[in-house]
Amino acid sequence: MLSTQLSIQKKLPYILLHRVLVPLILCLSFGGSAWAAPSCGELRHRWYGRYVRDLKVSWSTKNFTCRKKKAKRVDDGLVALALYDLETARFRGRPAAPVSSAVNFYELVKKSVSKLEYDSGCEEGVLASALGTVVTLCDEYFADSREDRAATLVHEARHTQADDADHVSCVGGKYKDDDQGCDQTFYSGLWKGSGYNADIVFYHWNMHKSLRRNELSKSVMQSMINSMIPDRFNQISAKSIKDWRKFNPQLPDGGILVL
Repeated sequence: MLSTQLSIQKKLPYILLHRVLVPLILCLSFGGSAWAAPSCGELRHRWYGRYVRDLKVSWSTKNFTCRKKKAKRVDDGLVALALYDLETARFRGRPAAPVSSAVNFYELVKKSVSKLEYDSGCEEGVLASALGTVVTLCDEYFADSREDRAATLVHEARHTQADDADHVSCVGGKYKDDDQGCDQTFYSGLWKGSGYNADIVFYHWNMHKSLRRNELSKSVMQSMINSMIPDRFNQISAKSIKDWRKFNPQLPDGGILVL
């Protein structure tokens, strides 16, 4: 009996450390994700089983890798991860009436983009571009953050839509006189205007309407919003700021998509 008690006492520090404290520390450290990162096998399966077909990817997809966080040129795994982040996102609430479908950024991109291309010769500073319904990814897209890679697909999908207002030259701020560097008007989270308004919609829904915490960093997305609002919009009215501060993203009639 005494031997058993001593054995248990010796094991207690080990049990406390490895069975209680370590899992607790890991939970606190990585608790921002409600589900694990997708395995390489899962990304590969989605890429070849659905994404390549849905987006009509035009470049050679023979060499799939998914171990990089960033790359200097086209990387199938990074595109697959961006599409995965769009596809697996789930949100509270629904768009404004009369739309009954839930917000689904993957379906938005899938239905808006007729072909996904890659161009190694893009101008400096360009992540992606849209011509008609064809979206082209550039080298700088693959060197960007995970959050912005997902948002960029939404941004470019907005450019493919008939009511896209397109970008205009910036009249002030960090990008003053940058041709096509701004949206004319800030719409407080509405699906209106052009690509930078679309970025705001994507980040805002992920930060404030997500049903489950995903792997996209809220601090990165908030930083993107903070930098975009003063520098990427020529007109910001007092009313639009008041509406924005309500943190109640609404979509106009027609919503993001109608299923």
